[in-house]
Amino acid sequence: MGKNKEKKAKKAAERKEKTKTGKPKAAKNSEKPKRQVTLYPESFEKTVLPTPVPKKEPPRLPDDAFTQKMLIIFQALSDENRLKIMNLLAERERSTPELLESVNIVQSTMSHHMKVLSEAGLVQSRRAGKRSCYSVRKDTLEQAAAYFEFLRRE
Repeated sequence: MGKNKEKKAKKAAERKEKTKTGKPKAAKNSEKPKRQVTLYPESFEKTVLPTPVPKKEPPRLPDDAFTQKMLIIFQALSDENRLKIMNLLAERERSTPELLESVNIVQSTMSHHMKVLSEAGLVQSRRAGKRSCYSVRKDTLEQAAAYFEFLRRE
């Protein structure tokens, strides 16, 4: 039982020595010597780092608004299914189910393609009840034709 009393007395003494932050003071002889950490050892100082490779800039879009519009149109027409849709719409206005049947793709893919074509200004849509009917925007096609005429000049 003498050991228990000693332990209790030691704990009571530790409680008395607590600092304002609530942490007990470390005993003087139990302090560990501080390790010095070298951030850059000598071997690193002698190492020569390679010069960084400059990053390539992403391709820049044309500054001219008309050329940029042509770029969007040609990107929209760069897909086989969208070209098929444009060929069908060149004949006459068609509804989404008609296009789905002819192109043989799922409805979600058709929606994506129609969104791309609409944002490029190649097609316009109108609501007919629950269905959407699409047709070609001739003004945009005329602009594209004028661009080709400009490129063809001699």
